[in-house]
Amino acid sequence: MSTRSHFGSHYAEQIQHLDYQPGQFILVKIQDAPAMYRAYSISSCKKDGTELSVTVKKMPGGYGTGIIFSTFKEGDLVELEGPLGRELVVSRDSEKVLFVAGGIGITPFVPMAGDMVKNRDKSKVVKLIHGVNQAKELLYEDHFTKLGKESKNFEYIKIVAADKDWNGKKGFVTDAMKELDLKGYKVYMCGPKPMINASLKLLRSAGVEEENIYYESA
Repeated sequence: MSTRSHFGSHYAEQIQHLDYQPGQFILVKIQDAPAMYRAYSISSCKKDGTELSVTVKKMPGGYGTGIIFSTFKEGDLVELEGPLGRELVVSRDSEKVLFVAGGIGITPFVPMAGDMVKNRDKSKVVKLIHGVNQAKELLYEDHFTKLGKESKNFEYIKIVAADKDWNGKKGFVTDAMKELDLKGYKVYMCGPKPMINASLKLLRSAGVEEENIYYESA
């Protein structure tokens, strides 16, 4: 589906409402000649499909984010394609789920964790690992902390790699994964390719079957 959205207001002018599932992404058109799009995970979407939001990290030297941050203004009409992608859409029969995020790869797990905690069987076990370099990069920390208070079956695990002032768990997402019994879990991951590759190696060595591993690179 192609939509036109007012940048900043998240309001989509469209032929029909977005048919969205937590974990999907959209393509944002960043220029016309030549036509070029960038993919961003949907971090929230209203139930009636008329409003959505994405979280964009400005990357030094990044072509797409450079255009967005320098030329997009609140109120501009932006062309979107989607929602797309099924790699991170959690199967309804999942009893135990592990979400693994690296850096800005946390964004798809905002609606995904919310859906698991609020809209699914309360007996399902959900764990979320978010790994970052600096503690200030822990986006949506309050959101996930609140979910943990709402459900005893949701665990939010933060791990920081390179922040001398951080007093919590230190290391990489793989260090946090090593502390878990992964038997019976379906694992959904989003983050930079080095994180994905290291996590895949660990999961395979831990005996997690390929059909229970899903991922996208952020």
